[in-house]
Amino acid sequence: ERAAPELTRAAQTEWLGRLAREHDNLRVVLSWLLEQKAADAAARLGWDLAWFWYIRGHLAEGTRWMERTLAHEAALTPIGRAKALIVVAALANPQGDLDRHDAFAWPARPVTGRCWPGRRFWKGTRRSSGASTTVRRHSPARAWRSTAL
Repeated sequence: ERAAPELTRAAQTEWLGRLAREHDNLRVVLSWLLEQKAADAAARLGWDLAWFWYIRGHLAEGTRWMERTLAHEAALTPIGRAKALIVVAALANPQGDLDRHDAFAWPARPVTGRCWPGRRFWKGTRRSSGASTTVRRHSPARAWRSTAL
């Protein structure tokens, strides 16, 4: 949790290095949380790691962790589920998988509303991805962005 805000600030390089050194430990923690059915805690951790996964190119890994988290639906609060959905959607975008992006982004909308905690993350991934210029004209994500941003 302490690292997440630092990933968008001047100390970004330092914190990316710290997370890279702890990457194996973070995997162990995520695995343990899911074994313990603590999916909400895994969703929060995934939310906090999303920028790290994005910047360091661990897109598929982050997607897998959050999809595993979403498989524990009974253990997720609506906010935890929304965080996991948004991370999967945001990591799908730079991979050019707009169908996956839409499939995961749209279900999070009822919980997140027009403005949600991931707004900065969303805007960053949409702007920095080449895929952002090829969003289908009538996609749910496009409709959401027009109201949320």
